[in-house]
Amino acid sequence: MITFKSYQHILRNLKDNGIRSRSVQSLHDRGPVRGELFIKHDVEARVDRALKMAEIEAAEGHRATYYFQGDLLKQKETRNCIRRVAELGHEATLHYDVLDANNGDFPTAIEQFTEFLNEFERLGCPVTTVCPHGNPTKIRFGWSSNKDFFRNSDVRRQFPEILDVVVDFPGIFAEGTYLSDAGFTLRTIGNIDTNDKSNESAMKDGVEIAWKNITKEINASGGLILSAHSHRFEESAARLYLRKFVFFALRKAYMTTKNLPIVPIIADKFHTLTRRL
Repeated sequence: MITFKSYQHILRNLKDNGIRSRSVQSLHDRGPVRGELFIKHDVEARVDRALKMAEIEAAEGHRATYYFQGDLLKQKETRNCIRRVAELGHEATLHYDVLDANNGDFPTAIEQFTEFLNEFERLGCPVTTVCPHGNPTKIRFGWSSNKDFFRNSDVRRQFPEILDVVVDFPGIFAEGTYLSDAGFTLRTIGNIDTNDKSNESAMKDGVEIAWKNITKEINASGGLILSAHSHRFEESAARLYLRKFVFFALRKAYMTTKNLPIVPIIADKFHTLTRRL
């Protein structure tokens, strides 16, 4: 992860090299073009940071997609942020968690998903692309992850015009690269659509790269999606290092103790809190 200042420097460097990012919606509407960059952000907490990022991108001539967690829509601050993000020229849409939130119950998940779509519609941001959320400590029986939602044929029939940027990635961007900062490390992801059998497999998927090498990655690929968590960016390097330390310390503690019978149960009860780290 990096600071907002470093991120702005990277965006400016990309612009100076003739690269201006587009939203995932434009990928959905017009398809991929070799050498293009598509930026997406998973907004799971701290919507004020998402807005700051959106303003930086707009100032540097870039456009991006902001995937907001559905439960954040209850907050007036989030609704105002979504409107402002859209005004800046970005795509504001849904980071869905409906299958995990409803313990694999598809009818209830579909109902909740529809409610979220309607709320985005009311905010003037009709949903055409979505992104699934991963919950590393969620206990599941009968489904692999939220990705199973758009793998489901009934869901596809009900929402045929919606693109899932993760599940549909191989079909829409066969020669593209998916770059993610999940786990506080920027990595090219080799199997973004199928690496959900366990959190360990997802974290090990891909090859670590440096933020400064993004331009090189774009030029070497058939196009690139950059996925970043806006709430993890910081103003200062000191706060950033502290956040990283806390994240890795908690992850190590969980990985060390997860084989104790009570630990997974407790972690499952609080699985939604992990997204705030």
